[in-house]
Amino acid sequence: MFILELYQSNYSKDLVAFDSIEEGKAFVSKIHGYTLEKEDQFEYKYFNPKNIPDYTEFTYNGNIVPFSRFMFDS
Repeated sequence: MFILELYQSNYSKDLVAFDSIEEGKAFVSKIHGYTLEKEDQFEYKYFNPKNIPDYTEFTYNGNIVPFSRFMFDS
């Protein structure tokens, strides 16, 4: 089992549990502003909370997962 944890400064929040890392990667790639950069042999994956809408929802395993830029410090 894999857990998507949002982490910023000293705050962390478990958001969604996945059966496989591939399911987690597919879910995260739906986040607005998700960026994958490849440099040499390294992959950098990130998103900027400023690019996330005020509120959006994702569906995973029949559950609605709310997501908002207000979940993050400015």
